[in-house]
Amino acid sequence: MKKSCIATGVFPLALVCCYLKADVKIEGGLSYFLPSSHRVREIYEDGGLNYHLNLSQTIFSHCDLWLGANYFSQYGHSLAGDQRTRIRIIPVSLGLKYFFPIKIRRMKGDFYLNGAFKYYFVKIHDESDFVDSHTSKNGLGGVLGFGTYLYLSRHVFLNFLVDYSIKTFHASHPHKPNTEGHSLNVGGWDFGGGIGLRF
Repeated sequence: MKKSCIATGVFPLALVCCYLKADVKIEGGLSYFLPSSHRVREIYEDGGLNYHLNLSQTIFSHCDLWLGANYFSQYGHSLAGDQRTRIRIIPVSLGLKYFFPIKIRRMKGDFYLNGAFKYYFVKIHDESDFVDSHTSKNGLGGVLGFGTYLYLSRHVFLNFLVDYSIKTFHASHPHKPNTEGHSLNVGGWDFGGGIGLRF
């Protein structure tokens, strides 16, 4: 599921980039995802690793159009007891990055600002008797952030990033009798990086 979602998200932009044939970047990496919701942090042990794959194309000077996919999966325990729960968050993002050239100790780089729409696919499996066993949600959110590209060579770069994503799903009526529904905030901070290739 993880591989198919990432491939589905990145493939359309790959076709566009191959057609334009100019300054294409592909990057993979990971970050630490820290949920902004106190409730989510309590249940899922303050977050965990968030994997990403991004593809971008320069559309005009100092500006890239980019498409990305993330995968976050974490186990936790319900607040009403000690029942096991698992959440999977798979968002696909489309946005812009604006670059400011920098130089650090003879190494060329770019500082960038980032903004994107982020469409979320969320699945939760609960063993608790007080909520539905399986919950699936999807919807549109967003992400803002900044980071730095450091170019190790003409074609290889490192990325260091800080992102803040925003998305809250409002409480829905549960299907299981005598259970309750809760709103779900899946936004939060990402601190991490990756390695990429530039063509």
